[in-house]
Amino acid sequence: MPGPHTESIAALQELDRLDQELLALRAEAADTPAGLAARAAEIQAAAEARAAIASELAAVEAKQRDAERELNDIERRTERANKRMSALTSAEQIAATERELSQLAELQDEVEGTVLELMEETDGLGDRLTAAIDAIGGAERQLGEDESTWELRAAVVEGRIGELVGAIDVLRPTIDKEAMKAYTIGFENRRNRSRRGVTYTEGIMCTMCRTEAPARWVNEARNGDGIHRCLGCKRVLVGAAETDDAQDVEEPA
Repeated sequence: MPGPHTESIAALQELDRLDQELLALRAEAADTPAGLAARAAEIQAAAEARAAIASELAAVEAKQRDAERELNDIERRTERANKRMSALTSAEQIAATERELSQLAELQDEVEGTVLELMEETDGLGDRLTAAIDAIGGAERQLGEDESTWELRAAVVEGRIGELVGAIDVLRPTIDKEAMKAYTIGFENRRNRSRRGVTYTEGIMCTMCRTEAPARWVNEARNGDGIHRCLGCKRVLVGAAETDDAQDVEEPA
């Protein structure tokens, strides 16, 4: 025969189910827009970094063009000096031109090295810029899709939240006051990591905080003969856990 508290314990289990769904949906309603906003901010930061890379690339490309112009000028000067050399007869002029050609050769080697370094830097920055553009483009497309999905989902969530609040408001007054008080104590216990008013048992152990309960309490909760709260998490014991009653285990605070 069902005990005198069977209906109250069943009602608390139903209240727990409604409360958990409500908590999850309210968290979704708060976290999803915040998450989307955070992703948008990350994309904005990435876009600013992309602009900085583009600016750095433009500056390096300008240096490379200047170095290439300088190299072309050295090559023209070298060509002119070689032409003069072929027409010179004075030993002093020949020696001076040879010194000029030697200096130009050293300068050419130096500038060619600079051009190669700038080309490598340009290639590296170009690769970084391309990667940044691709990454930002993909992130923007995904964000747009997720924002559209949430725009549709948000209305469903808000509607369901309203339904749950209404169902809870109807259910609460039907529950025995002492049972409701016991549920509230567990639900609002700040030492618990999750807001739940009931807990199941495995043997004599609370499935939420792994605290052992007196065997008599467990039996009375199972049979509806008493309202008892776990000695650890203070949630109402509502009987043995079944597959559909799985709860996340909490470490005792």
